[in-house]
Amino acid sequence: MDCVTVRTSLLRRFPARINLRFGTHSPNITTEIKPDSAAALPTTRSPVRLKRLPHIILAFTLALVSALIVSQVILDATEARFATQLSEASQLAAGCMGIEERSRLETLRSLANTDGMVSAIQKRDSVWLRRLVLPVAVDAGEEAIDIVSMSGISLLSVYRVSLSDYQFSSGENLTAIPLVQKMREGGLDSFGSKYAGLIERSSGLYFTVAEPVFDVEGIQVGIILVGRSIKTLAEEFGQETTAQISLYDTHGRPLTSTLLELGSQQAIGPMMRSRSDYANADRNPTRLLESGSIAYRETIDVWQSHQAESLGYVGAALPESLLVNPSDPVKAALVIALTAGLFLVVSSVLVLSNRITTPLIQVVKASFLGNLRVSLPRRGSDESTVQGYGLNQMMAGLREATEQRIREVELVNTLEQERELRQMKSRFVSVVSHEFRTPLATILSSSEYIQAYGHAIPAEKRDKHFQRIQNAVKNMTGLLEELLMIGRSESGRLEFTPSEVDLHQFCRELAEEVESNSRGTHHIRLRVRGDRARYWVDTKLMRLAVSNLLYNAVKYSPQGGEVTLGFIGDPDQFTIIVEDSGIGIPESDQPHLFETFYRASNTKGIPGTGLGLYITRMAVDLHDGSIHFQSQIGVGSTFTLTIPCPGSERK
Repeated sequence: MDCVTVRTSLLRRFPARINLRFGTHSPNITTEIKPDSAAALPTTRSPVRLKRLPHIILAFTLALVSALIVSQVILDATEARFATQLSEASQLAAGCMGIEERSRLETLRSLANTDGMVSAIQKRDSVWLRRLVLPVAVDAGEEAIDIVSMSGISLLSVYRVSLSDYQFSSGENLTAIPLVQKMREGGLDSFGSKYAGLIERSSGLYFTVAEPVFDVEGIQVGIILVGRSIKTLAEEFGQETTAQISLYDTHGRPLTSTLLELGSQQAIGPMMRSRSDYANADRNPTRLLESGSIAYRETIDVWQSHQAESLGYVGAALPESLLVNPSDPVKAALVIALTAGLFLVVSSVLVLSNRITTPLIQVVKASFLGNLRVSLPRRGSDESTVQGYGLNQMMAGLREATEQRIREVELVNTLEQERELRQMKSRFVSVVSHEFRTPLATILSSSEYIQAYGHAIPAEKRDKHFQRIQNAVKNMTGLLEELLMIGRSESGRLEFTPSEVDLHQFCRELAEEVESNSRGTHHIRLRVRGDRARYWVDTKLMRLAVSNLLYNAVKYSPQGGEVTLGFIGDPDQFTIIVEDSGIGIPESDQPHLFETFYRASNTKGIPGTGLGLYITRMAVDLHDGSIHFQSQIGVGSTFTLTIPCPGSERK
């Protein structure tokens, strides 16, 4: 019979001796406990209760930060909705111009097709014209209608002075009006025989549409002008968009507005831009206004006719009172609610921890005193009761430990180690089974060769193996960098940092680098055209894009073949062309060429990962450029990168 003596160390400063005696087949366990009566439990200097204070402080801090974040999120979301609503209002106001112009055209055509209109104009009969025009004007609600002879003299002018009252006149010379001049000259715009523009009359400024009148033989006999005052337009636009509308001339000076006050300070000034600028901008310019005691935010858009001729600018304004800013009481309520919630969470955690740790402390004290027969009371029906039952069983297990138990533990440990080894092997094989297999094999073979024969082989041959190892490591590192770059790009974290670069020198240095790395097997011919050389590009991304194309051209071209790197520098863009005389790309593979890990079917036996062209396209896309290629089997391939300029606006 063997005898094993075990010294427990639950509390190392106060050990208790336990003697376990067991036989080979039927264990016989005797327990001898000799507590150290002279020792005492350590003094508690930092009670657990005092450690609750940091939790409370942390809970309040988290609540405060959360309240600030929530209020800021609410404010940002409201700001975004307000900006979108304001932009939509300005675009809708600008679009209403087309609706107004079509309404005037409908009235024009109704007048031109009215029976007797041509005869009345030819006879210059103002009374007859009045009987023909007035019903149409009243029905359409028009504010100004002019019937003009070919000599430019008004045969009839109708102006609305109230909702149902019209004023009539004739004989006014209208030859100075540009619309009348165009109609008299018989000119046609790109949309037909109509023109639109602003006309200054004694009663105000009118948006007017003009159209000629022809007799049955197609001879122009007169001109019809239909207009609406810009004040009415602003009011109608405001009702349609539920915003305050202001109209400005082409110089940015205010013409009319639905705001309560419109002073000289309302001029647009330097905010004006061309139509193309408005079309290409993500958001129209916005400025702050103040009318009375109300603060407004106004967005400016282009005001134009159907000929795309700018008549001026239209501004849509909304009061900033629509923006909701969480008040101090709301923020305080958020802080209180979040603090209370976090405090309840922390309190519940502390209560549960007490229920869990109390039985453990009792067991430790009992073990310290050498009482292995301690039994915890069973109270309640929650997990703490289960824990007490488990601790009682644990103490019983200490009294009943046997050799079989020890062997079971050892067996479990052995199985656990084997499981960990299998998992480690599986992960390792998963990594090696891909692109790392070849470089790792190179590193392994070269290192074993150097280890076995390093003392006997020449230095030149040893350096060759070191170079193989370094190249393999570089290949593995390059693949990892490519994978990381692709990951950053797909997650939107890839940085784009353009700077002004001399691309003539850039292409020259890159051609020399690739030719040097090919070790004389290929010649890189550089062709440069164009006067401009300096452009704004991200040097790192552009180097990746062009070098991938050059190395592919070298890799897939026969030894001694020629690769051409071309650069064309134009004022508004630059083009880089890489041409080779290699194996070419099968037509069936061409649609998938820029996909990750995709390689053409005729590249078997040629090393590669299928990531180079994907990274090239990614770099070109970040420059807002395009990439195209042409390829023919056995003849070669030509890749063309086109990058628009200027790129300095993106820096």
